[in-house]
This record gives sequence, structure tokens and C-alpha cells, in this order.
Amino acid sequence: MKGSDFEAALAEGKRNSLGRTVEVAEAVLADKRKLKALFACYASDDEWVRLRVSNALKRVIRTHPSWIDPWLDPLLNDVVTLDQPSAQWTVAQLCLENQDRLSPPHSARYARHVGPSGNSSDGMACVAIRSPSRNNDS
Repeated sequence: MKGSDFEAALAEGKRNSLGRTVEVAEAVLADKRKLKALFACYASDDEWVRLRVSNALKRVIRTHPSWIDPWLDPLLNDVVTLDQPSAQWTVAQLCLENQDRLSPPHSARYARHVGPSGNSSDGMACVAIRSPSRNNDS
């Protein structure tokens, strides 16, 4: 699958399904260079495409955590500002799961979005931080 086909592929399927998300994630996993095309789909006007981008991105980064490194700025500058809870939730999850990869400036930007003075991702990020799957003290 070509990276230029991602938006169309992610638009396919029933609205409350993964559609072709797994296929897109597998295409990116097979060729790291396609991560740029996946990120570009966050600019889609279709909220379901953006939801599926988030799902595919989590699959890719959980398989190859280091692949998040060049995308931290777009995640923390652009994706987190989308008026879409799934995108904000993805940023919170990926930052939490990759805390050791965040530079001090990235950590500060992330903290602005999860602290009491952050934006609408506050509640979701706090849930992620308290998630039993991430903390064994629950």
C-alpha cells in the first residue's frame, strides 16, 4: 500500500469499526518512511479517518517506540490541539508510554496538557496516568 493511499483506506469501512486500520499500520510497520503519510492523515476533514490514524499510530509506536522520536513535535504542537478527544487521548497515551523518550522541553509541553491548567485533554490524560495497566500499585 502506498502512503498516498492511506487517507482513502482509512475512510473505508463502517464508521464504528477499524476499517482498514490494521492494514495501514502494517504498511507503515513494513516501511518506516510511510509514517509521514500516516501523520499527514491527521489533517483529514473526516473525524473517523483521524480516529483511525490514532489507532494505527499507537500500533506502530508500540511495536517500534523509537519511531516516535521525530514525531514528538508534531504530536505535542499540532495533534494535541485537534478538537478530537481520540487524538488528544493518543498523545496522552503515547507520551505516557514513552516518557523516557521525552526531552525536557517535550515533557514541559506534555505537562501543560495534563496538568490542571492544560487544555481539554486534561481528563483523558489523567485517566491514562492512573490506568491500572500502567501502574501496579492499584
